Amino acid sequence: MIKLIEKMMYKEDIAYCEIVNIDTWERICLGDRWRLHPNDLIRMNEEENDLKGLYRCTEGKPLPRHWRQGDVKMLVCLPRENLMVMFYYYAYGELKDEIKRGKRFDAELKRIVAQAS
Repeated sequence: MIKLIEKMMYKEDIAYCEIVNIDTWERICLGDRWRLHPNDLIRMNEEENDLKGLYRCTEGKPLPRHWRQGDVKMLVCLPRENLMVMFYYYAYGELKDEIKRGKRFDAELKRIVAQAS
């Protein structure tokens, strides 16, 4: 699964990704977080309690969820019940285009996770 996500990140120019196991709150980090400036969206999720708060923000909301700071975007996906994935990348397009792009990322991620299960 990790290799396929890395391949997707390369293809879609996603600078950084965090994969979080919701049961244990362990995370796997992929890519280079230092490619993104500003990186406050990454820093706001560094602690376990921050991740838990982010997860609570997704409950009952349409997914994927989008956050943006300047040109840096964080896309939060829940490809399965106990897995949260955050993609961080530059977003320069119109809002409607970025929403379509996020849905495409989410669908690809769900396909990858289903394949790995």
